[in-house]
Amino acid sequence: GSGRLGNIKIFLRNVKSRKQIRALNGSIADLALQSPQGIPPFIATDMEGGTVNHIRYRGIYLAPAAGLLGATGSLEYGRKAARLIALTLYNHGINMNFAPCVDVLTDGRNRVIGTRSYSSDPEIVTGMARVFIEEHKRLGILATAKHFPGHGMTRYDSHISSAVVDLETSELDAVHVRPYLSLIEDHTLDGIMVSHITYSALDSFYPASLSDRVIDEYLRGHLGFRGIVVTDDLEMQGTDTQAGDIIKTFMLAFRAGNDLLLVSHTKESQQLLMETLPSLFERGLLDEKELDRKVLRILETKRRYLARFYGTHGGQIVQEHLMARAIEETLALTPEGMVLMSSHLEGTLPSLFDRLVRSKARGLILSPSTSFAVRAKRYLPLFDLVDIGFYPDKQENWQKLVTTKNELRQYDFILLGFANERHMPWARECARSGVPYAILSYDNPQYARYYSSSALFIATCFGPYNPAAEMLFQAVFKTGSFPGHFPYDF
Repeated sequence: GSGRLGNIKIFLRNVKSRKQIRALNGSIADLALQSPQGIPPFIATDMEGGTVNHIRYRGIYLAPAAGLLGATGSLEYGRKAARLIALTLYNHGINMNFAPCVDVLTDGRNRVIGTRSYSSDPEIVTGMARVFIEEHKRLGILATAKHFPGHGMTRYDSHISSAVVDLETSELDAVHVRPYLSLIEDHTLDGIMVSHITYSALDSFYPASLSDRVIDEYLRGHLGFRGIVVTDDLEMQGTDTQAGDIIKTFMLAFRAGNDLLLVSHTKESQQLLMETLPSLFERGLLDEKELDRKVLRILETKRRYLARFYGTHGGQIVQEHLMARAIEETLALTPEGMVLMSSHLEGTLPSLFDRLVRSKARGLILSPSTSFAVRAKRYLPLFDLVDIGFYPDKQENWQKLVTTKNELRQYDFILLGFANERHMPWARECARSGVPYAILSYDNPQYARYYSSSALFIATCFGPYNPAAEMLFQAVFKTGSFPGHFPYDF
């Protein structure tokens, strides 16, 4: 209760159960309210749906990936999934979400965004982001659109590297910034997270998160944004080249126009900043008047959001009813996002597997996860099974591939569980074996599409978690129904 720390971020590493995280967040809020300032905290996390869910534990019900929502083309489904996420956050005491991901996916080799993007169409991204933000706002949760001004055109991960995007401002405006502008103009958007990517058309030296040209001149001046700007984690590698250490990084981010600065990996960096920051203002290295402007902007946003969040939204029975309904509605619409990316079959998928089972064909399942293996063996109990890992170490992946590839020709059929680029060599060896094979894409289907000419079929659900994963297996082995449309155009 020192009053020195105003806001918290919850990571997956902090989460053990619903009861534990509710108690943790309740104690954080109580400590803040008992401090001399008595200002409620922003308690933030990343809860996008799909693969990025920092509130995750056994038994929790997760919303599908943005890509699956985009595949349905249904804003109503997008709203129901957003409602599920917002209710989940509210029920865990979390009032700020570093989501939605409004990146417009335009590069098929983009792994870090992938199915986190709703579409390659900025209009679809805008619509889905709008209903996401609206559903959060109803509960007093601040949604923070990311990664401004766009991460969908890249081939690298700003968590681990820094690089430059060479796009003209006109292309940035027309495609990647378009959702932000629409949401700013209709006063929907109150929070934006900036990326650690350098955009040569805006600032050829500093990444967006450290650039006053990007934040103050472009985002606030040109686009007219008046809400809160938050950095992506300042300890990510994307800030290292220009800054060098956490103090310099913080100073650059502060001067660039960020209101909230995220430092969330090492306690040492956090302590160093807390100890050093007062002297930076006392010595005039950082502007106290600018600090006042940032604080007032944050306090005004907290006033508008957190009074609603910490107010009464109905009793526990009402909340449980709303949550149950959100789960039911999301589950009912999830099959609409299943996509058959390619097929060389004359009949249906279930009929293919019926024939394989009846003929007692010798089959092999190449599985990226335990859950995939369990589901696949449910329908193909006599098939052999090889664990290829979800995102295996490169050397281990290569060694397992070398020891396995000569055995592929012994089979009549191969089912490949495909999650990311590490599974591309497996798909290549399946194609070279001459054995009929099919791909079930658990994630990043833009990589699986390279094998559409050789695979009997490729089907995707855009993410490895339920309900999407279960619906994929039901579509493949039971219904044969794939009403979704692939949302990405490269």
